[in-house]
Amino acid sequence: MIKDEQQIEKNEKLINLLLYTGIFAAGISAVAYLVITYVIVSGFKSAIDQDKQLMFAALGALFGIMITGLLRNQGISFAKQLPECKEVMKEYHATLNKTKSIKKMRTIKFYMIYNTIKDTFTKAGTIAVTTYLILYIFTEGNGDYSLFMLAVSNICMFAGFGLIALAKTYNFYIEEHIPAIKEITIKMKEQNELIVTETTLTIDQMGLIPSEGEIQNERIY
Repeated sequence: MIKDEQQIEKNEKLINLLLYTGIFAAGISAVAYLVITYVIVSGFKSAIDQDKQLMFAALGALFGIMITGLLRNQGISFAKQLPECKEVMKEYHATLNKTKSIKKMRTIKFYMIYNTIKDTFTKAGTIAVTTYLILYIFTEGNGDYSLFMLAVSNICMFAGFGLIALAKTYNFYIEEHIPAIKEITIKMKEQNELIVTETTLTIDQMGLIPSEGEIQNERIY
């Protein structure tokens, strides 16, 4: 009970903080705009080939998508910590497992194998791509810190987008995802009860039908 109360208190503080994500994102965007303006005024010390410019932009976009996606996942993690959400998801998975065969049930072994394969293609692949792009763009280094400032501005903008995505995902999980899961769980329970009822009726009907031996015995007597 004490842990639940502490968790509820933490979630309330988080909700109050998420109310100001728009202000935080606006402030971060303002900082990013100032950095971009500084870069424009200062200019670049050396010219960059067009293909390397595209590569640098693609690299920034890749990291930006990663930042936004990670913050969005963090919003889901925050929402999952709510006691009500935990109870709903626990009941949902318990009901879902009743509809599965033993082979389809997922244990920690499945989780480890699946995530190892996924990490190999996603995280390791991302590191390989970013390393290739960095080596392709600047083999010997550019020496122009304006590019660093430009990268800082990009990070600031994507952090702002990510905070907004975090807040929206958190609200969506609680306001739409959990109610949908509740309805799905109710419907699965109804289907399970219907299957059990039909199975019971079938067994009863099979028990009421006399066999040929019983019919012949009745004729003899």
